[in-house]
Amino acid sequence: MVRSINADKPLNRFVVEQLAGDELVSRPWNELTTEKAEWLAATGFLRTAADGTSTGAADEALAANQVVTDTLKPTNSSARDGH
Repeated sequence: MVRSINADKPLNRFVVEQLAGDELVSRPWNELTTEKAEWLAATGFLRTAADGTSTGAADEALAANQVVTDTLKPTNSSARDGH
């Protein structure tokens, strides 16, 4: 974040990198440029949500939906709270 602020990165680009940085980089993820490594790292906070998709849940679609919901909670609450 600090690097983005110091680089005067536009807010819309910052948000894209935070929420979908891993989608901006083609696989395989090796021999990455510094910029592409930063895009992948930007999504790191999303991993703070519990991920029940690897537990062999009976309803995998429901489990995947819950992961998305849990991931969006901190994003939504920060935006709503003005942070």
